[in-house]
Amino acid sequence: MASAPRNGRTNPHHHQRCLSYVAQQLTSIGWAVERQELHVRNTLGIADNPNPVWPLGWHHNLTGTKIVATWGTSAPALVLIAHHDTVGRSPGADDNASSVAALLEVAKIIARSGTSRRIILGIVDLEETGHQGSRNLAARLANTEPIAAAIAFDAIGYYTTGPGSQQLPGLLRGLVIGAKPGRRPAGDFLAVVSRGSSADIAAAWCGNAERYQLGTLQVRDPRNDGRRGMGTFARPWLLDLDRSDHASFQRLGIPAVLVTDTANLRSRHYHRPTDTPDTLDVERIAAAALATADLATQPQSLTGRP
Repeated sequence: MASAPRNGRTNPHHHQRCLSYVAQQLTSIGWAVERQELHVRNTLGIADNPNPVWPLGWHHNLTGTKIVATWGTSAPALVLIAHHDTVGRSPGADDNASSVAALLEVAKIIARSGTSRRIILGIVDLEETGHQGSRNLAARLANTEPIAAAIAFDAIGYYTTGPGSQQLPGLLRGLVIGAKPGRRPAGDFLAVVSRGSSADIAAAWCGNAERYQLGTLQVRDPRNDGRRGMGTFARPWLLDLDRSDHASFQRLGIPAVLVTDTANLRSRHYHRPTDTPDTLDVERIAAAALATADLATQPQSLTGRP
C-alpha cells in the first residue's frame, strides 16, 4: 500500500489498486465485503496540505470509496475503522497503511476464531479532507443496526525511544491518565483517546496491549457524546482530540475510541514523502492487532451501550 500516495485526486490508479487489494484479502477469508461510493460536493473540510495541521479548505467535488466488511450476527456490533487515503505527496506508511494492515490481521484472527459477534470493518476514504468517509459510514450504520462501540486506528506504527521525543500539548496534559510531571516522555507508546462512554473499552484495550508488551497512554476527553459534546469552539484546545474518524461516531452518540501514535506530535515524517515502511515498528503494529483481536473475540470484553 505504501509504495505511492493513495489519493483519488492525485493518484487514482494506486488508490483503486489498494482498495481492490483490501477487498480481495477480506473476501478470501470469508468476510462479506461491499464497496461503497461516496460523493461530496461544496463542503468545508481540510485542505490537502501537510502544513499547517488542520488547514481549512473548500471542496467543490470529492469522490471516495470505502470498503465495508461484516462478520457475525450477534448484536450489538463492534465497529473497527481505519482510513486508507493519504495526502497528495505522501505514501502514508504510518498514516495510515499501518492501521489498515493491522485490521487485516485482526480480520484473519476473527475469521479463525469462529466468533458470532457482529463486527464491522470500515476501511474508509476522505479522512484527510475532513472525515467525510467515516461520517457517511457512521450515519449509515446508526440508521441500520445497533452499535456497541467504534474503535478507530490512525497512525499506529511510528515509535521513538529518545527522551523527550513525544510532544504533549500543554493544555492536554491534564487529560492524560497517570501523567507524571517533568520532562516529556519518549514516544514509545500508543495513545488511546476515549470519553466517559467509552472509558471501559479503552481500559480493556490497554490491558490487552500490556499483555503483548505494548505501552499505552490513556487520554480522557472530558466532553459528552452527541450534541452535548459539540461545544468544542468554547475550548479550541480540544480540537486535537477530534483529528480522526472516531469523532464521526461520537457526534452521533456512539461510544468511540481512538488508537494512535499521535502522528505529528511525534513523527517528523507526518504527511511527508518520507513516511515509508522502513520507519515503522512492525512488531508493535502486530501487538496492536493482537490486542484488538482479543477485544473483538472475547464476549465479556465489550461493555459499550447500543
